[in-house]
Amino acid sequence: MMLLAPLLCLTLLGPQPGMEGPRTWEDVELPVGFYLDLGTGTVSNLAPVEAVQALTWDGESLLGPALLSLIPGASERDRIERGEGGAPQPGVMTLVGSEWCYELGELGWGYLRVLAVGAGRITMERAHLSGEELLLSREPAGLSWRARPEGVELSWGRSDRESARWIIERRALRAERVGAWEAAGTSTEPWWTDAEVEPDVLMEYRVVLEGGGMGSRTRAIAGGVVDGPVEVGQGDGVNVLTGEVGGARVDIQLEYINPKGVQIGPGEGVLIRALVANGRDAWELPPKDTPGYGPQRFFLSEGRDLALYLPEGLYARLSLGEIKEEKAQLKLSAAIDGGRVLLPTPMTLGGEGLPEGGASVKASVPGGFLGLGLGEPILSLEREQGYDSEEWVFVTEDTTGGEALLIDPNPGITGPCRYRTRLRLGPHGPSAPSVPISVLVGDDGGEQTEAWIREAITELGQPDYARRQRARELLAVVGERARPQLLEVVSSENPEQAAAARELLSGLGNEDAVSAPAEALVPELLLKRANELGLDETALPGFLDPDPLVRAFGAFKVRDVEQARAHLEVLAEVDPEGFVRDVASIALLLPPRVESPGVRAHSEGLELIEVARELELMSALDPIQLADSLQGAVSEAEVWTRLLVLQVVSDLEASFGDLVREEEAIARARLVLALLEDRLEGREAPGSFLAAALDVVRDPMVRQVAARRLGERLFQEPRSLQEPLRVEPGDFDELASILDECRRSGVGETILVPAGVYEAESGSLSTLRTGGEGVHLIGEGEVFIHASFIIDEGAKVTLENLKLKPRSGVGVTILGGELLLKDCELSSSSMGVQATDSVVTLSSCVLGSPASSKGGRGGPILMRFVGVSALFARESELRTTASCLQGPRMVYLDTCALSSRDRSAVEGQGRLEVFCERSILRGGYAALVGAGSGVLDGVVLESVGHAALRLGENLHICREHTSGGDEPGELWSKGVSTDSTLERR
Repeated sequence: MMLLAPLLCLTLLGPQPGMEGPRTWEDVELPVGFYLDLGTGTVSNLAPVEAVQALTWDGESLLGPALLSLIPGASERDRIERGEGGAPQPGVMTLVGSEWCYELGELGWGYLRVLAVGAGRITMERAHLSGEELLLSREPAGLSWRARPEGVELSWGRSDRESARWIIERRALRAERVGAWEAAGTSTEPWWTDAEVEPDVLMEYRVVLEGGGMGSRTRAIAGGVVDGPVEVGQGDGVNVLTGEVGGARVDIQLEYINPKGVQIGPGEGVLIRALVANGRDAWELPPKDTPGYGPQRFFLSEGRDLALYLPEGLYARLSLGEIKEEKAQLKLSAAIDGGRVLLPTPMTLGGEGLPEGGASVKASVPGGFLGLGLGEPILSLEREQGYDSEEWVFVTEDTTGGEALLIDPNPGITGPCRYRTRLRLGPHGPSAPSVPISVLVGDDGGEQTEAWIREAITELGQPDYARRQRARELLAVVGERARPQLLEVVSSENPEQAAAARELLSGLGNEDAVSAPAEALVPELLLKRANELGLDETALPGFLDPDPLVRAFGAFKVRDVEQARAHLEVLAEVDPEGFVRDVASIALLLPPRVESPGVRAHSEGLELIEVARELELMSALDPIQLADSLQGAVSEAEVWTRLLVLQVVSDLEASFGDLVREEEAIARARLVLALLEDRLEGREAPGSFLAAALDVVRDPMVRQVAARRLGERLFQEPRSLQEPLRVEPGDFDELASILDECRRSGVGETILVPAGVYEAESGSLSTLRTGGEGVHLIGEGEVFIHASFIIDEGAKVTLENLKLKPRSGVGVTILGGELLLKDCELSSSSMGVQATDSVVTLSSCVLGSPASSKGGRGGPILMRFVGVSALFARESELRTTASCLQGPRMVYLDTCALSSRDRSAVEGQGRLEVFCERSILRGGYAALVGAGSGVLDGVVLESVGHAALRLGENLHICREHTSGGDEPGELWSKGVSTDSTLERR
């Protein structure tokens, strides 16, 4: 009996309902060994009757006599002409993105583009035209999309056809299963929103103009696609597509963090593979069947990357950014187009408006695409529909491997318009968009532009917000040409007009590195206002300084607010920098400085341990009398003991007059003194003693007063009464010898250092080592010391009026001692101060680390504290590219300015207690992190990257005198309420 060969026929993937006329554009899947009938679009295991209509795929090549090869790597071209391409080239290896034309004579002709090459089958886009038609058009020629709260919004260019109607199809891509195309909707406008899409499902859309032709397709996800850093905590799960942390979808989990890296665990259906070092910069990830992929955990350290394969069949890349406290920064990028190529973002170099109404935009494409077999990169231009609306439409594209000039001949508007660029490579992409640039469409550089400027200046003062905003947009795009007119209205009686002019002037030059920096405008603006009011600039230090931190610091340092009130009001009103205005406003509100009570003399001259023993025997106590005895007895104790006793003293004083509070304060005093007695008699280790004793008095205001009192003592340590030693001018060896003798003997000296430069001879050890009780080094005049200091354990050292500029190494290293820097400057290419179990005090000092010559981020930490260490600082300025302070147990800041370019001004370890008054904290990452308790009163925090403040549960804030955020007076923190306020006393 003869068995008949089975006949299997497959149609193209789903006809679209509602299409008028014959279907000309479809997707087709062609398995290995099957045939595509090019005339009918049927897929079968039998060849068509006419051999010329047969197309097969053997797993590597498309075979068919009617094929003409086009340019591999092109993608979604907007027009294809009949006969385009070279001579018939059957058997050429098929690549994703390859385009082909076929010719069937009277039966018509058609177009194929390879969409995907899978295991055993190939997916292609196919369009077929009749014999009379010579041109195949694609409309729209490109799609843009963005995530909206209500779903996914698609947008595309307008059609030249009247009454154009667009048909939208979609299908879901879930766990390597591709759903069937379904009709999703229609639109008569060049945009459409899918409000039914689920937030974690990858969708593919295609849009076609009703009536024929080809359309365009794109993939999108309602949550948006992450392409950059995501901050993740230990145990957090991450959605690799959207970057959502802690949501329902978990593709990777951060299992633990340590200073050297993080351990990453895969979610369900996710495979992970480590990338070798020499493959970190390649655009193409290895395919899934490459050895190394699996559901295993990986430890990810700095400088390593991971390749991810997601359940939808998508590839993604993961690398490690900075690790800060209990958070790690993960850098994610996913190729939602389904390929293995992760494209870099192009750089938009600039643009200009064309007098006839168009615009030109110049952009560049990074290199590195050779060897991928996908042709030249395609650079596309997108235009925003409405300034700052974030609604973008495709304009045009060009094939380039370097720089390209893209023209928008008809934006449909005049005035400010924003453009951005994206990158595609074959079927891969688009990349993340470039940073938008603004172009003034219709800019003639003459009368028309001048008229726009004059009109916009007037519009800045209008009550209608939309009109003011439009005027600000135009002036921001015009840039430097608007400076003279803006300067005329910075002191306008109209507050809206004046504020807008100040802000616009402060931003001029920021985008163009050739232009003068924005800071250069500040003296001009402030001086203009000061001259109008007849103010003397010497009344407020730094009033006209170009550096905003200097102006702000001067506002907090002023002693007589009434004398400088007019100057502060000018800064609060006119200064272009928001944080300077905040500082000036707070300086005007702060109450006059009140000095803490001085040290009381105790009549009986008891030692601290004797006071503790007498207290055990007494039943009735006067809290003020006890406070007097304690304050006198503790004057010579070490720092932490003094702090504890001063907390008790302040607690007793605050309770006076309230019998219940007096009893509670005396009970706390008994407990602290009992702990001190155990420690002094050696029954308790210092670590556990501090852990217990520092938590006894919990009132934040009491603890703040105690810290302030201790600070005042540390800032004014008495000088030695002994006869000072004087070093020969410039004699480094003599200076080193005297300091080393202090270390050996343990006896302190007062050492006078004449003006000059002190540096070891070339090849000698450039380190000064010292120790002892009461070493005091005083500079006379301009003293430069190019050496590092090492201070031995237990020493008490004061460095005064010195400029410390070590050529290399840590500026000052101290172990288990006390260091006072007074009227000093410290500038180190490495770490400034390394303190272990020590107390460092700064009085009127300037500390800084120069920016890296490589221009990179981060750099050395300015002051690192290890163990039980503390910092007390007054009227001091700290600047660095990394963190100013890291790791102290306690910080007291009075009238200080700390600025970190890339990291945080103050970084604690969760146990940090911070007392901050009349100070400025600025950080590129955050202003203050890792603080568990303390008080902020009269503080301005600023951060451009993240939350200004990371709150602990017991960190108390005076909301009246503290600000940090986007608006004046606003204080904000990620994920933690900032309702904590202080009870004023």
